[in-house]
Amino acid sequence: MPRARLLTTLTAFVALTGAVASGQKVTLPDEVVTVLVEGPGLALTGRYTVLAEAPPGFPADFLPAGVQVKGAAASDSFTVVVAYVPTSADAAFVTDSARLSLVGWLPSGVPVSTFSLQPAGAPVTFCRAAVSVHVATVAARQGGHFLRMSVPKTEGRPCVARPVMTVADVVSLPTLTPPPGARQLGSSSGGNADRREMSTRLQTDKSAADLHDHYLRQLAAAGWTIDGKRLEDKLLTVSRLRSAQNADVTAVLMVMAWEKDDMRDVTLRVSRLQTTAPPPRMNPLPRPAP
Repeated sequence: MPRARLLTTLTAFVALTGAVASGQKVTLPDEVVTVLVEGPGLALTGRYTVLAEAPPGFPADFLPAGVQVKGAAASDSFTVVVAYVPTSADAAFVTDSARLSLVGWLPSGVPVSTFSLQPAGAPVTFCRAAVSVHVATVAARQGGHFLRMSVPKTEGRPCVARPVMTVADVVSLPTLTPPPGARQLGSSSGGNADRREMSTRLQTDKSAADLHDHYLRQLAAAGWTIDGKRLEDKLLTVSRLRSAQNADVTAVLMVMAWEKDDMRDVTLRVSRLQTTAPPPRMNPLPRPAP
């Protein structure tokens, strides 16, 4: 079925199911319908009811004040809510671990590298008690971003959050995407509760300075500012950044070019002044007397 015809059919179905549920016709823009029905995230299958706003069972404290809900759907299995924010910084704030932890929501699963090879906007999961919320970000055609939040109605096992709140959970670290035409060859990350280092290797003809500017713009959109003087030469450029969310958290962005190759190494190192105490050591078992 052609996509235009599919969207017309979906819009008609939206209006029909909304009318059955509330007695009033609910009409949503085609783009919102596409995000609502097609994802990414948990797929709407079977029969569902489309709503103009989030249903009463949706956790209201998950969204920051002022975020616009553009549409929602409820089935027997789960609820989906689609919201809109105008900037990437606003989108990062919705899934900001530091903000959500204040109301009991904790990141679940394995931390994702800032230079992750997974698609931008891939779903992330937060949980509280036995309730989980899966959040995916989708770029809107006219600018801004849609946030698709899926909440299963059946409570699962009690929330299993990451055991250690890392520095990446204290401040917003957006997923940094390479410039058009660049080939991402791999990425890695590591660290501990107070330091985290993420790196990637790109194949591109961009200079170290141009590539540095490309990533600085993305970090600035997420609330990071340059702290001090930028250092650079032909093959290396380094900037120190500070987070607007937490004055004790700093980052160093470094881009290195290879003189006779088109390979570029990009590293982002984030650290905070706080030092997390190591777990207490266990005394060895006493040895039996000879």
